[in-house]
Amino acid sequence: MAPETVCDIRELADMHALSAWAHDHRTNVRYLGSTLEGEPLWGATQGPVTRVARGRQPDPHPLPLVWESPLEHLETSGE
Repeated sequence: MAPETVCDIRELADMHALSAWAHDHRTNVRYLGSTLEGEPLWGATQGPVTRVARGRQPDPHPLPLVWESPLEHLETSGE
């Protein structure tokens, strides 16, 4: 049985390369959020393949980074 690609994410050099990739694959570029360094992150997806590119300027609309531990809401057995 041949291996199946589930997820292929790669960063491209710049927004121009991402726009060209999206055009070639007939998909749209969309804003994904900010990097940990505060740069805007843009991406385009076609099937299991996603290509991303970082903006060169600081993100003017950074979204808050939120992470919640899966252990915080464990159901207890009442013991």
